[in-house]
Amino acid sequence: MLNYVPKETYKYEKIDTEQLLVLQQVDADYIEKLVYTKPTKQAIYAIIGNRFNSDMVELITNESERNLIETLFALNSNGNGDDDKWNGKRNIAFAYGSQYSLTQAVLYAGAIELSVK
Repeated sequence: MLNYVPKETYKYEKIDTEQLLVLQQVDADYIEKLVYTKPTKQAIYAIIGNRFNSDMVELITNESERNLIETLFALNSNGNGDDDKWNGKRNIAFAYGSQYSLTQAVLYAGAIELSVK
């Protein structure tokens, strides 16, 4: 086993297909059901609505939540993050999965993207 990769990255993870069906139907209101602080939820709303400004990150004191917002912002600002095609669902799915792990975030977001194509 490679020493520089955390051990937990080697375990198999799968998504909950029932939750995926829910995420395929959600709108921005679903953000309220996520277990994040108010500033983080506001930042997610802003990213989905293309109103995010980098000063919002300063209001987020939780390191995990800050990483989530920085990741969502980076994905949306690099030209490949046009979540309008998915009505914000990909970002919401990423945020949902991120509550559990980065792997779950990527799995849910990717599944949303593939399901809409």
